[in-house]
Amino acid sequence: MSILDLFESNEHRNGIAHFAAIVHIATLDVLMDEHEEHVINAFATALNINNEEYKDIMHNHSKYALETVHNTTKRLYILYDLFKSISSNKEINNLEIEAVIIYAVELGYSVKKAQEIIEKSIDLFKEEISFNNYQNIIEN
Repeated sequence: MSILDLFESNEHRNGIAHFAAIVHIATLDVLMDEHEEHVINAFATALNINNEEYKDIMHNHSKYALETVHNTTKRLYILYDLFKSISSNKEINNLEIEAVIIYAVELGYSVKKAQEIIEKSIDLFKEEISFNNYQNIIEN
């Protein structure tokens, strides 16, 4: 296995974890409405989740349950990684924005702070940005 294969494998595992967390958030109220289903499908596509993974996560998302992250750098890196994935086509739609705000709150941000970070992130991810630059801009 090459280093590139390991990187891609790790990146895909991160995508699966992100997707499972989003599914977990969407199903907190037990029933998923059409709006939430569109969000889920958009994330599945953006995160390259295949049909088998999709089915497993939809039926067993609790085995991937999201935990609050107390380390602020790690929490911000998770959002950075998620934005890197969903902004690959340089477009982030309103459905994705709503889900990312909920996701950020589940990570441990307040609603207000989550909205501020997401708003800044949308602008920042119009171009490629390193985590260090992202962190500096978000935190300052």
